[in-house]
Amino acid sequence: MFTMTGCSSESLIGAQPDAPLTHADLDVLQTTAGQEDTISAEADVSYLDENSSRFLAEQDGLLFYAGVETSNAGSNTCLVVVSQGPGQTTGGCDLNIGEEVGASYIAFGVEARLVTDDANLQDYVDNGWSTPHPNLITRNSSS
Repeated sequence: MFTMTGCSSESLIGAQPDAPLTHADLDVLQTTAGQEDTISAEADVSYLDENSSRFLAEQDGLLFYAGVETSNAGSNTCLVVVSQGPGQTTGGCDLNIGEEVGASYIAFGVEARLVTDDANLQDYVDNGWSTPHPNLITRNSSS
């Protein structure tokens, strides 16, 4: 299994300079955690708040999760991509309030982005992105 993750502390659109970062409030993150929401112990996701991960989708041998990272600077919404192969994970924490689509993460032949609830994704779909979950868009990384 391979896990790839990362975090950023991008400023919020319209935020005050001293205001803490605030994560995007996705509906999926408000649901009660189930067994499918637990990320393999082999994946290093220690930066995520305990019990914050939620399973989004499985596609082409990859598992996609959303979660929350909280620090002294505030909190971020995170995308975690877990390969079902030899312990590998990728992703990042950068979907903040005021944003509709997070940064791209490219790994395992797939480009993935976390998106907010009710995001208008038509331009992405028209350009070859798929929507395996309402909060996730993906495409082949060679696109």
